[in-house]
Amino acid sequence: MQGHRSKITKIVVHPFYNLVASASEDASIRLWDFEQGEHERTLKSHAGMVTFLAFNTNGNILASSATDLAIKLWNLETFTVSKTLQGHEHEVSGLAFVPDTDYLLSCSRDQSIRFWDTQTGSSLLTLTHGHSDWIRRIAVHHGGKLFASASKDESIVIWNCD
Repeated sequence: MQGHRSKITKIVVHPFYNLVASASEDASIRLWDFEQGEHERTLKSHAGMVTFLAFNTNGNILASSATDLAIKLWNLETFTVSKTLQGHEHEVSGLAFVPDTDYLLSCSRDQSIRFWDTQTGSSLLTLTHGHSDWIRRIAVHHGGKLFASASKDESIVIWNCD
């Protein structure tokens, strides 16, 4: 499957459908039918390189982040941006949905982790302690009670969501 005009930065597989989303340095997201090997749709709204993608548990929202410091929530029924989340002061490097909730976690080079309400688009909580350098990735336990963050400071922190 080919079509991006620049390097691919992230791919993610849909939780139910034969769909894979790819992000690129060309500021686009492409949706592909991986069984047919065909391009389905291109999503464009970011003003910079798309760095990360994540599907929510139901597969009806795709979250994307880019070097433009924005997080976009894509409605996969209409293929439009339903919300733009802003608040990080540097590039967003990772995204993860909390399973079976309306919450999204993001991490950034600004050394913070943010909890977002995807229904309202508001930032509920910002964590700025725990790491002394760029937070590169974030992962949520499938039960949704714990999450982990990994940093350029060579540490992993396990956090309790309660």
